[in-house]
Order: sequence, then C-alpha cells, then structure tokens
Amino acid sequence: MPYKDPVAHRLHQQRWQERNSEKQKAYCHAWYIKNKKWHNEYQRKYAKEHRAEIRERKRKLYLRLRQETIDHYGGRCTCCGESIIELLVIDHVNNDGAVHRKLVGRGEMFYYWLRRNGYPSEFQVLCWNCNAAKEIYGICPHKK
Repeated sequence: MPYKDPVAHRLHQQRWQERNSEKQKAYCHAWYIKNKKWHNEYQRKYAKEHRAEIRERKRKLYLRLRQETIDHYGGRCTCCGESIIELLVIDHVNNDGAVHRKLVGRGEMFYYWLRRNGYPSEFQVLCWNCNAAKEIYGICPHKK
C-alpha cells in the first residue's frame, strides 16, 4: 500500500479510477465475459442463501421510493386530506391508468417511471376511498 493513512490511500484510488475509468470498464467487462458462468452460479448461490436479506432490502427501497413519490405530489389526499401513507395511492388525473400501466408497469416500475420523468403533473395523490369512488362513480363524494 503506497499510503499508511487509509484516507489518503482511498483518495489515491479515487483519482486513479477517475483517470482510468474507461480502462477499468473494459477490464471489468472482459473479466465478466471470461467468468460469466462462475459469476452467474455465484449470484444464484448468494441469492438463495440471502433471500430474506435481499427481500427486506428491496422492500425498504420500494417503501422509500413510494414515500418520496407521494411526498413530491403533496403527501396527502387531494380530495379529503388523508395523510396516512398506507392509505394513499397515486391517481391518474385523466383516468387513463389502465393504458398507462400496460406501457409502464405496476408498483415499483411505476414509481421509477414517475421519478425518471420528473414527476409529471398528470398525477395526484388520493386515498383508497377517494380513488375507488372516482373509479366507480366518476367523481368522489367529497366533491359533490
């Protein structure tokens, strides 16, 4: 190790990676191609042995993404003001959710799509009750 100080050593590594990023990408890609079978077996084994940890990590990531999305759209039902996160959903203002879900996907994929596209204004936060009433009756009873 060229440095006794671990912080200085890490800075040296970062500077090297910045200067040689293309070279490093090519090396990593070549390594992966050469060791693809081993890598895939290792990934499968790891996923099998750490299934609960992976599931928990993905669940936390999903909940954080959902919270971030709902917070961006106001954090409460635009109709009745409900703010309990478990009761809130993202609603398509133009009632074109079925078509949009076929294009984008559901759940996590939908939230990622919203973030990637800068949280478009065609969406709003509604609670489950207001969203269901809007679907069934065309308008929420709170708006009558």
